[in-house]
Amino acid sequence: MAYEPYASASDYKVLGYNAIPDSELEKRLREASRHIDSLTFNRIIGRGLENLSIFQQDIITESVC
Repeated sequence: MAYEPYASASDYKVLGYNAIPDSELEKRLREASRHIDSLTFNRIIGRGLENLSIFQQDIITESVC
């Protein structure tokens, strides 16, 4: 099972960001998601992003972007 980042390339673009080239975007989103996991002691991945409130999901997605 592959690690899925907390934000997609479309999330990144919808939020209006464009600093990361498309060729690096997936790698960077995955890296940012791993940093968030580290900072939260893997509580998000342990609980499941879908089990958090919409507000919490939005904050995490924006933070990854």
